[in-house]
Formats: sequence, C-alpha cells, structure tokens
Amino acid sequence: MGEEYPTQDLPIAATELTDEELLEYSTAQRLKNRILTIFGVLLGILLIIGVIYAIIAMVNHPAETETIRDIMIIFLAIQFSIIGLVLIILIVQLALLTELLRTEVTPILKSTNETLANVRGTSAFMSDQIVKPSIKVIGSFAALRRAVDLLRFRR
Repeated sequence: MGEEYPTQDLPIAATELTDEELLEYSTAQRLKNRILTIFGVLLGILLIIGVIYAIIAMVNHPAETETIRDIMIIFLAIQFSIIGLVLIILIVQLALLTELLRTEVTPILKSTNETLANVRGTSAFMSDQIVKPSIKVIGSFAALRRAVDLLRFRR
C-alpha cells in the first residue's frame, strides 16, 4: 500500500480498482505508450527515407520531375481556389450572423431591459405602499405589546 499509482489518466470507474488492478492498468498503459512511440518513430524514419528517395528520383529523372511539378502547381491552384471560395462563404455567413444579432438579439435585449425596469418599478411600489406601512404597523403593535407586558410585570 506504500506505493502510489497515478490516477489522473484512469477512467472514472477505474478509480475504485485494487492495487493489483491499478498496477496491471498502469503496465498496460505504459506498453500502449511504448508501442505508439515506436510506431511514431518508425513512421518518421519511413517519411525521411521516402523524401530522400523522392529527391534522388527527381534528380535522376528531370523530365518526369517537371511533369510532377506542373501537376502539383495545378493541384495547388485548384486548392487555393477552393480555399478562397470557402473564405468568401465564411465571410458571407459572418455578415449574416452579424445582421441576425443586430435585428433579432438587440430587440430582445431592449425588451428584457424594459421588463427589468418594470420589475424594479413594481418592487419599489410594493416596498413603498405595502411593506413600509406594514413594518410601521407591526412595529407599533410590538411596542404596544411590550408596553402592556411591562405594565403587567410591574403589578
């Protein structure tokens, strides 16, 4: 029990596991992390090897390299056109959202402020016309009761 295991990566139900189960889970988690790290390193090495092979192939075959370059230029032009179109759509949607906020939300906020002002006025009216007089009457009755109690106590 002296050994503590990290519980921050555990699922919610796993926080009620025994020490053996925690150790097994921790070992499995370390193995999973190690496999993912090895896979990432191998993928990076393969990517570097592929880039080196592509450079060597391009140097050895300049005619094909020019064709690939031209195809890539066309592909990038199409991609930039699509991105530009998406940006235009995004700007139009943002303008529509701004208009919606101005035409729909602003009147709702004004109406809410008016309602709040009405509530404040009503609570002030209730306070002035009902609560304050009631407090005065109850205070007077309390003073009268206290006076009567004092007169009874002296007898």
